[in-house]
Amino acid sequence: MEISGNSKRRAMDDRFINLPTDVLNCVLDHLPARDAARTSILSRKWRYIWTGHPNLVLDPQDIVTVTKNDFVGIGNRILLQHIGPILTFHVNLSDVHMSQYPNIDPWILYLSRNGLRQLTVKNSSRDLYALPSYVFLCQELTYLNLSNCIFKQPCGTIRSFQNLKELFLTQVAFKPEVSASIFAASKLKALCLKKCSGMDHLNFDGCSPSLSSLVLYKNHGVKLSCFMNCKSITYAYLILPMEVKSFGPGERINLASLFKYWPLISNLFLDGHHLKLLAAGSIMSALPLKINYLRDLTLCLINFTDLIQISSILSLLHSSPRVHSLEIWMNFCCMYRFQW
Repeated sequence: MEISGNSKRRAMDDRFINLPTDVLNCVLDHLPARDAARTSILSRKWRYIWTGHPNLVLDPQDIVTVTKNDFVGIGNRILLQHIGPILTFHVNLSDVHMSQYPNIDPWILYLSRNGLRQLTVKNSSRDLYALPSYVFLCQELTYLNLSNCIFKQPCGTIRSFQNLKELFLTQVAFKPEVSASIFAASKLKALCLKKCSGMDHLNFDGCSPSLSSLVLYKNHGVKLSCFMNCKSITYAYLILPMEVKSFGPGERINLASLFKYWPLISNLFLDGHHLKLLAAGSIMSALPLKINYLRDLTLCLINFTDLIQISSILSLLHSSPRVHSLEIWMNFCCMYRFQW
């Protein structure tokens, strides 16, 4: 008996729809939002698959709109039709007009009630998005990535993210009333702060002792000494703003104490300003301790006419018997690489 073409397609559709939910979600992960929504017309069984997808990405570039205001309306409809938990949410506000920002706020409240674990708010526009205090209701968050945002005062009695493991902040401004212990997360393993401001009053002393990756790039008000209790750090990327000429008051730290507190560090990226400040104006042939785990060392914005910087580099190398790779950048265009 010959099987018709329609029957073959129906049999193939049945095999596809009967795949495990995790596999179907993986398929939807690789589709833009508009294409994921279109899967609902494939068949009756596909109609509600995408509405239960736990990972949502809303990007104006992936959603066809007549005006920029349509993006918010489409986002509202997607969330309204969604069934079940939303574990990952990524939204790009770069092309959204700031007048629409207040209409984004209810999304955060909705997400806080649906088991959100990973949140990314991308914003490359000049207008900073004031993150609503609802975000502190997302107590199951393990991953938070924000750019061009403003942190406001947390709501209620919640003051920190207790389950956060990865935190990435780029050009985020903190209002003075924000709790000092906002990031006293006991489980934090990766912290990346780039060009953030208003952080003078924040307290990172309670940072997780299991923190292993630290990036501090041209921030204002972040004290390096706050991370000296993080003895599990293996990767550090440290660059000071050009206008910073000295450590703040109470910053009693030098090259020797840095490696004393970070004994497991294996990959270090350090700028010439940090190097000189950590040298504390002294010239030494070697550090008073061995840096046994350091394998990759990158130094940028190095002035080869600065005796203290050159002396610090030599003492670092003399005290690091296992360094495998060394890169020295005079600026971000001219680089010398050494490998052995």
